[in-house]
Amino acid sequence: MKRVVAVFFFAISLFLLLQGTASATLVLDTTKTECFFDFNSVAGGLPGSSTVPTGMYFRNVTNLASNPYGVNATFVPNHTSWTDTTAYNFRNSASPSGGGQDSASNSNRLIAARVSSPSFHFQFQDTIGLSGFRLRFDLWTLVNNSATTTFTVRWAAGPSATPTFHTIGSPFAHNGGLVQFDAEIGAAFANSSQIMNIQILATSVSPTGATALTRDVFGLDNFRLSYTPPAAVPEPTSILCVGFGVLGILIRRPSRLRG
Repeated sequence: MKRVVAVFFFAISLFLLLQGTASATLVLDTTKTECFFDFNSVAGGLPGSSTVPTGMYFRNVTNLASNPYGVNATFVPNHTSWTDTTAYNFRNSASPSGGGQDSASNSNRLIAARVSSPSFHFQFQDTIGLSGFRLRFDLWTLVNNSATTTFTVRWAAGPSATPTFHTIGSPFAHNGGLVQFDAEIGAAFANSSQIMNIQILATSVSPTGATALTRDVFGLDNFRLSYTPPAAVPEPTSILCVGFGVLGILIRRPSRLRG
């Protein structure tokens, strides 16, 4: 009896542990063809929480070599103006899309970043059964302080502290306006049981030595990860019908030969 109880509690503990692990990542719906965030509801919180989004991390990378994912930065869920300089953070701001104004009444929202080296990090539970991944997003310059920032988009598998990164598309320089990123992700990203990470990262800034105060303020909008879901499995009844149909043909054919 004691062994049964011990096994029961072990199973419950393992289930809760796995649930906790799963809840720390974004889950791709295998019945759909994309994972899409327009960030229009960020005032009510992002997946998981308004301050520590589940599977979505906003970080400042101060040492790319030793800490490539960076350190967690503050996320402000309330409307914050593009030009607000009271703090370094990630924030809920208005999107300029379609001529949108820097106003709390603008319902089109994005995630703005005012930090020295912004990192937008999306962590997915796995990509089992999925293929043909493609990444698209909009990256705005909300405040242009005459700096040119180079962004790199990349992915890595697992929760490793020293991940092996794979570049998605090509790095791009951003010094104003809008960049609409669109690139395929390599086949190695597909059908994996590991945690998969996608990072949009500012890797360099010009002029050299520019401080966070003189760097541009960026805004991420319309994050779209599209993919091909697994092929539909026929219903068991359909398989049985086909099987019985073939069996009927096989039974009837010998009688024709005898006739």
